[in-house]
Amino acid sequence: MAKEYSKNILEMDKLSLLTSVLALGYVVSRFLEIPSRMVKLMLFGSPLHFWVDSQTIMILLVTASVISGTDMMIRSHVLFKGDHRNIRPYYHCIGPMLSVVIIGIVLDSWAMESEWLAGLLCGMAFLVLVLITEYRAVEFPVLNSVRIRLLALYYPIGLLWLFWLVNIQVRAAISSIAAMVVIALLSFRLLYGYGLSASRAGWNGFVIGLIIGELVWVLGYLALPPIVVAISLLLVLHISVGLIRNLSEMVSNLHSIVEYSLVTILVISVLVMLQIV
Repeated sequence: MAKEYSKNILEMDKLSLLTSVLALGYVVSRFLEIPSRMVKLMLFGSPLHFWVDSQTIMILLVTASVISGTDMMIRSHVLFKGDHRNIRPYYHCIGPMLSVVIIGIVLDSWAMESEWLAGLLCGMAFLVLVLITEYRAVEFPVLNSVRIRLLALYYPIGLLWLFWLVNIQVRAAISSIAAMVVIALLSFRLLYGYGLSASRAGWNGFVIGLIIGELVWVLGYLALPPIVVAISLLLVLHISVGLIRNLSEMVSNLHSIVEYSLVTILVISVLVMLQIV
């Protein structure tokens, strides 16, 4: 019992150390000032210009920190030590990586100190939940409660990514490719958590990402509010993941049909209300 207790304390120490490093990175990015530099690239024959400043550099450093920290936590898991061939730590780094990047982008867009501080506290609490859930998701097959937590945590992250990509109003090719990559990674993580093999989850995740990317390209030409587009794309993600997960049981599994029908009706109702307002 004492040995098991000491292991739990050690994991909490690693979690607290990782979250402290992440919080410090966000704080440093707020006050660090370095000369900005414009990077010029050519993408599909079109010029692409973007600025590299202190916030960009710190977001990249924070992303590298969360990837290495999550990898360290997963490798210290008891199950990984006994079965390190069937557990892939880098699969569990996808969600934390997408989370820290979008949180850093959102914090960078807030100018008021009070809003930024509140956002930092909420973001760090969210990251703690993500890291704890990923640590518990090492056990395979994943428990239903852990799967629900993965959905509850990563759907808001996907919504934030889609809203930001639609709202920044860059070239359709750039936003579509970025959306495809983000949603493909997110779909892979969700499908893998549902028990699909890595190869099957990867191919299906790529297809879902490709569909979302094409929809981002098409919807970018319509005069729709970004939040409406983001919610619609999240609905497509939810239905796609559900269809793939229950493809062989959709006819006989009434629970799945009712679940995804209710979610579809709810999202459509929200979209209609947003359009009316």
